[in-house]
Amino acid sequence: MTDGHIWECKIGEVSGVLPLGADAPMRFAVARAYKEITGHEPLFLFSGWGGELDEGERAVVENREPDPLFYAEQRKRDAAHDLYEALREAVAYSEASSGLSGIPGASIAELAVTVESGGRFAFNIDRARAALAKACPTPAIGSGDHDAD
Repeated sequence: MTDGHIWECKIGEVSGVLPLGADAPMRFAVARAYKEITGHEPLFLFSGWGGELDEGERAVVENREPDPLFYAEQRKRDAAHDLYEALREAVAYSEASSGLSGIPGASIAELAVTVESGGRFAFNIDRARAALAKACPTPAIGSGDHDAD
């Protein structure tokens, strides 16, 4: 990830065979416009005629609603990094506090005890819960968040 600005563009759509060298004019035009706007040469420029639209972009082009599964998958992708980091820190904390290495066996039990005891570890649990909530917006069973019927 970067603190700078990265401009992204998808343009199209054309069918049929493109002439040899069809990428160069597009690439030069973008590099020239970038320099005119920013005053700097681009550090990189990824381009080519092999791009595709994701389901959300395709739905906009076709003037329709995206497939509902697209949103669910997008939430999972968005939450995956947060969840990975929270769980990585949880396992590292568990290993450091128990002297065990790796996840199998007793380390999982130690992680469960660590999760239950909270303490300085609680912020990692909150991060894991937040990541899971982004991926699965319905309350988890046993969370106490279900309405009584």
